[in-house]
Amino acid sequence: MANWSEINVGLREKNILSLAIVKNRIFVATAHCGLYCYENGGATWYAVNNGIPNTGKSSFQISFAVRDTILFTGIWETGIYLTNDYGQNWVSVGDGLSQEVINSIYCLAADSQSIYIGGYGIYYSNDDGQNWKAMNDGLDLENRSLIVTINIRDTTFFAGDISYGVFRSTKNNPKWIPVNNGLPMSSFGFIYRFIKNDITCMASIGQYLLVGLLDRGIFLTEDNGNNWIEVSEELSNPPVFSMLINDSDVFVGLYGNIGQYTEDNNNGGISKLILLSEDGRSLKTWNIAGKVSVLIGRNTKDNEVDIDLSDAEYSELVSRQHAVLNFSKNKWYIEDVGSSYGSGLKKVDEEKFKLESETLYEVNSGDTLYIANTKILVK
Repeated sequence: MANWSEINVGLREKNILSLAIVKNRIFVATAHCGLYCYENGGATWYAVNNGIPNTGKSSFQISFAVRDTILFTGIWETGIYLTNDYGQNWVSVGDGLSQEVINSIYCLAADSQSIYIGGYGIYYSNDDGQNWKAMNDGLDLENRSLIVTINIRDTTFFAGDISYGVFRSTKNNPKWIPVNNGLPMSSFGFIYRFIKNDITCMASIGQYLLVGLLDRGIFLTEDNGNNWIEVSEELSNPPVFSMLINDSDVFVGLYGNIGQYTEDNNNGGISKLILLSEDGRSLKTWNIAGKVSVLIGRNTKDNEVDIDLSDAEYSELVSRQHAVLNFSKNKWYIEDVGSSYGSGLKKVDEEKFKLESETLYEVNSGDTLYIANTKILVK
């Protein structure tokens, strides 16, 4: 598992919250732009959000679960949805859930009979979401326990708790017991005292179970969690958010990418965006050092962006989601994401030109972006 490659063509952002695979189609959930799918070995991604509300709103967490050709998605504070046509249409399920549980949906899992929800506790339904029962024996729900991932292997269950690590139970013995030998403590513990083992995701194949940690990479066990070893040295301790296994391939979703680069990353020599007045004066600066995806537009109640132009002089011409900057293979690219009044680019010592919608254009330090009539200098 030492070689990783990048597959991002067509994604409007690269902050990946969750991954799933259904019949050779891979699905991802992004933080700002909803759900995407690709086929044919990842040639290109396309959006699959019909029936899901607020896909432009920044989400704390979106998760997937698969049963045969049925894909479930759970959205924090929103609900659970189902598609049986590979994401072309989604319908709401889980009417039997209380609002308290909906507000804490963090992860999903499914087997041939049940759907499982993780969040502030674990709940399951045997009738596709109409009725729910708790299965929390052994979990410390009173002390910031948060279940962020669930994995099912035959009759054995694994749950990842961001505070207390990995737990195991079985259908015959449903009490949860910790299995963390070899897993490191989180480096965030000194900042966020409730984060002790920063588990974010799990995936399994055959006798192997893998867990992703927010800042410690990926660890593997082949004895049901009794012992863990690291298998992600090439990832350089990235923020691992999601993971899935298809045949012998392991796909890892990072907050900022799918896959990982091998060359040194200096952010392409770009570290900030500067809002300019009509006469070229600097009005505002945004620091983008270390970022790999930057959404430009206007903040609203249901839409959050990285570069908010609500106060710009020509803000009425700026769409809520107007354009996106993505960093890939040590270069920055801008893409107009279907804005109403268009985008432009002026390269150094060249004339300004209009961007074709949903087309990538390389951006370098010294270039000027035009978000409708609003000018932004890239430095």
